[in-house]
Amino acid sequence: MRTFDKLGKKKIVIGMVHLLPLPGTPFYQEGNVERALTKAVADATALYHGGADGCLIQTVDRVYPAADEADYARVAAMAAIAKAVADATGPEFHIGVQIMLNALKASVAVATVCGGSFLRCTALVGATLTTSGMVEANPLDFLTYRARIGGTHIKLIAEVNSMHFRWLGDKSTAEVARMAARVGADAVEVAHPDEETNACLVREVKQAMPHLPVILGGHTNHANVARRLAEADGAFVGTCLQGDGWGGRIDIERVRGLELHRIQFLVQPDQGPWLRVQEFRLYAPAAGPKKDAECTVIYEETYNPKPLHNAGYDLKEIIQDIRAPYMQIILRRLKNAAEGRAPGPAKEVDELKEIAKNFP
Repeated sequence: MRTFDKLGKKKIVIGMVHLLPLPGTPFYQEGNVERALTKAVADATALYHGGADGCLIQTVDRVYPAADEADYARVAAMAAIAKAVADATGPEFHIGVQIMLNALKASVAVATVCGGSFLRCTALVGATLTTSGMVEANPLDFLTYRARIGGTHIKLIAEVNSMHFRWLGDKSTAEVARMAARVGADAVEVAHPDEETNACLVREVKQAMPHLPVILGGHTNHANVARRLAEADGAFVGTCLQGDGWGGRIDIERVRGLELHRIQFLVQPDQGPWLRVQEFRLYAPAAGPKKDAECTVIYEETYNPKPLHNAGYDLKEIIQDIRAPYMQIILRRLKNAAEGRAPGPAKEVDELKEIAKNFP
């Protein structure tokens, strides 16, 4: 039995496995099941051997029911495909099921029986208006069914502000995420094409629920993966891995080029009144520094403020006014070195050493 134990413990890359229209849907064509199964197994094995953490098998039927329902033939085809993918990959490779648009009960049945480990839930809570009509969640009905078939080990990633779901009303993304977590979501998904807006959505959820993993639902590619995953816990990735564009076959070399390396180190001073712990995190493409590669450096600091207050130090003056410019120098030098460029002027190091001697 696959269990998604990596969720929230490391930054994950989940590749999209897009299917052809399945039987029981208007655009189904003879032979689609065989073609979809062959493609799904090829895509999943490319993701598996390329280093991705898992895949999401998603129906692409063009038109969908708005209710939590699915044609029997459609479910049977998805089950056969999911089982073939599970048989072709190792137990550490996580398999998600998404029978669009919001057929959660059918999806969890397939995942439970055929070796899946998670669902991507279009609407686990609330409602959203789509081209297929109003999609309304029924968490009580779905969760009762999941428990009845022994599928409680199947993790739930709930869309809360993404491509398929926008809350119908005026609740914030953090509020929707909190409601989703309350009914059992193991992670939530956000997605926005603008990087800063996307980062704000991630921060909003993280500030409200620090321990809830946030997965990105789109717009991640080789050029921006280090930046977009700096604060998020993972991403669903599709088009940039497909050699012929959206819906095409997944290219194993593109998968290998997307995987991130994370370098993390802590600095804890031997002396000082504030018990400070500094953490630097560097995210870089696994392919290594290239001319056009871009890395992201994150700096975080925790400390005990009471001794500083007692000693008469002004925290704002120390952290924001005095130290901030020097921390920017350190972060810039780390980023330049990671990207294969000269870190910066050698005299900066000597200056930083002198400053550190007398700095609290």
